[in-house]
Amino acid sequence: MIGGILSHTFELETNTKGVFAGEPAVIKFRVPTKAALQALSTPILPLDVLADRPPEQKFEWRLLAKYGSLISVISIIVLFVYLGATPSKSSTKGSKKRH
Repeated sequence: MIGGILSHTFELETNTKGVFAGEPAVIKFRVPTKAALQALSTPILPLDVLADRPPEQKFEWRLLAKYGSLISVISIIVLFVYLGATPSKSSTKGSKKRH
């Protein structure tokens, strides 16, 4: 075939769980302008077939229910301390006397 496009497919049938890896497909062809035979290799990535997946990490609502009120109280206390310790900008302007 001159100037054509080739493709390959494969089917995998298994009853066994696990990760499967195959050999890469090697395609050999000849370019008319070159004397040497050319080769092209296409890697096949490992296939995860019927494998048991670890459970996804989900947000722990139990921790929020257990420590949520404590975090809220500490946040409010920190906010009041911050507001009390930070000088107000409006009080410095109001302290000037006008003549």
